Amino acid sequence: MKLLKNNKTFFSLFLSSVFTMFGASLFNIVFLIYATSFQSKGLMVSIAEVFIVLPAFLLIYTGFWADKTKDKSKMMIFIGIMQMFFFLLIAIIIGLTHNFISFFIIGIIKFISDLLSSYKNGLRIPILQKNLKSNEVSSAFGQLQSFGSILEIVGQTFGVMFLSLTGQSFTIVAILNAILYLISALILLFFKRYLTFNSVVSSISRLNIRETFSQIKSVFSKEKNNKFVITILSIIFINFILSGIGPLTDLALTNLHPFGNNYGVSVLIFNCFLSSGMIVGSLFMNDFFNETKMNTIILYVFGFSTLFGILLMHLTFLAPIVLFYIAYCASKTSPRVNSLILNNISPDNLGKVSGGISTLFTFSVPFGASLFIFIANLTSIVITFYIISLISLLGFLMMFLLSRQSSIK
Repeated sequence: MKLLKNNKTFFSLFLSSVFTMFGASLFNIVFLIYATSFQSKGLMVSIAEVFIVLPAFLLIYTGFWADKTKDKSKMMIFIGIMQMFFFLLIAIIIGLTHNFISFFIIGIIKFISDLLSSYKNGLRIPILQKNLKSNEVSSAFGQLQSFGSILEIVGQTFGVMFLSLTGQSFTIVAILNAILYLISALILLFFKRYLTFNSVVSSISRLNIRETFSQIKSVFSKEKNNKFVITILSIIFINFILSGIGPLTDLALTNLHPFGNNYGVSVLIFNCFLSSGMIVGSLFMNDFFNETKMNTIILYVFGFSTLFGILLMHLTFLAPIVLFYIAYCASKTSPRVNSLILNNISPDNLGKVSGGISTLFTFSVPFGASLFIFIANLTSIVITFYIISLISLLGFLMMFLLSRQSSIK
């Protein structure tokens, strides 16, 4: 927390991000609830999920345009103002009509707003690079990640509660979201003099995927003894597995009763352990894993994931503890990667490389959730968790053999 007190740049970006992340989390759950207000609930929720997930596939492009932006701090403020008007427009549309066309227009506006948020994140990275010391980077991104996890929970809970208090008024929620984005922009405006950056703009006129992939490879080569392809694939598989564990656990708890017959209490306990692991792991970056290689952290995640699937089926009451450690270990990877990016990539390529890595790591998430739920429906939840444990075990053995090979060399 010293970083928040002593570094005005990080404080302003952090505070601005709090309002942005809270607004995004709040409206995501509200948008899904809004989708259920239509007759074809299943179809509308599926379309809403597409609008929510799709921006993650375009992070490399928003990062590319962020690198080409000259006045990054000014653009960040301008984006916040634009997002405020977008949500005021959503409030007007919701108030005027309720049909598929209006829903689709709202989805497109939300999609554009999320793209702008990704673009703004790309603009933020060179500012952080300029104003953070190399030993502060992991801590800074850890704090952003931990509060992102907290706000994800708080935003969704508040969204549901606020809808109830306002009599299911989606218009008022959209107006509230507009206010949150305005506050985010005003914070950046107030602290603008601290939002300094190296005024280097990318001279590349079009995105070269092969060159970007080469730069991403150079980032991971800075981690000694890391094999690039294996490391990348391992993190993708971790995201793939973890995306399936969440919804499958919720399904499994309908038949398993580790904490009494109250389903809601069981889900809450598991979610609390998961969120706590992510938050604690993100806040305490200078722990045992601080000097540990990326591949070793990945090995721990695979190991705990193997154990989780087995325990959930046979010793369910112990599974939340393992889930805590999965989240704790997994929370170390993103700040570590961001630290590598900021310390090794030139300012004119930061957004593109950061966006490219984020795209690589997140594209597997919707596929993982969908595939494992499909397998569970086709076979059973028990068999699906055994499959997850088997995949995790193979990942663990691969990383173990890799670490042994590296130590022999």
